[in-house]
Amino acid sequence: MPSFIKPALFGNASSLGYHWMYKQDFLENLVKEKNLLFQVPNKEEYEAAGRSYYAYPNAKLGDVTVQGQILKWLYQAVLDNPDFNSVDYKNLLFNQFRPGGTYQGYVESYAKKLVINQLNDELKLGLHEIENDDDHLVGFVPYWVSKELDKSIAWAFELTNVFSSRLEYKMLFQMFDQLMILLNDHPLREAILKSLPWAPKGLVLKIEKGLEMSDTKSFIKQYSGTACSIYQSIPLIFHLLWHSTSLDELLEKNIILGGATSDRAMVLLALWNQYQEVPKEFYKKMI
Repeated sequence: MPSFIKPALFGNASSLGYHWMYKQDFLENLVKEKNLLFQVPNKEEYEAAGRSYYAYPNAKLGDVTVQGQILKWLYQAVLDNPDFNSVDYKNLLFNQFRPGGTYQGYVESYAKKLVINQLNDELKLGLHEIENDDDHLVGFVPYWVSKELDKSIAWAFELTNVFSSRLEYKMLFQMFDQLMILLNDHPLREAILKSLPWAPKGLVLKIEKGLEMSDTKSFIKQYSGTACSIYQSIPLIFHLLWHSTSLDELLEKNIILGGATSDRAMVLLALWNQYQEVPKEFYKKMI
């Protein structure tokens, strides 16, 4: 089976220069002047973009978002310890994100909540535990590692539960599994259609509308959005896969839409690589 980790990280890094810019008109004009892929975040551009969040000011070419970093950590940890479990995952993340921890960079809300809950337990503060109800794309990180290292969906979902108990993740893991099986002997569009019965019910209509509608702006406005929530990102990811005919087109369309650009690209490229393997020359652009 083709790789998941390498293309996922490639997709994430390729789009970091404009991650969390939300003004599509700005990006549409900017792409007429320069290639937006494989750029580093530029403070002046973020200020000019208006609605944006300059979260990675120290990023270098080839760097990834915090979700990409978690993917790197988890992959290496499971390589080192095949018996790695959800307790190990929680400890790994706590040691990275806690005050004085190893990681230096932007920390998203789900990681902050994990740290608060862990410190609450350790220090016996008596605070109410914060519910693990996250809906970010970070929930797919254990799934990509499970596919790369031949772990089960049950294992992946157990680790996803560190941040979220939402059953939609498990259902999407099953949907992606079916999609990959179908890609062995079906064209991409046909495989997507045949995998829809495994989609969470709350996402089916949004995904279907994304396949039907070629006007991406209208689709985003009516049915998805560009944030990192799976309820926005997953329909948009399928829309982009359906309406793109090449890797270049897929990446460029994704980055121009703004929002959670890099984290969407991580999912997009992990899936695209099962359809058409990412050429080796593309990876050289991260060097």
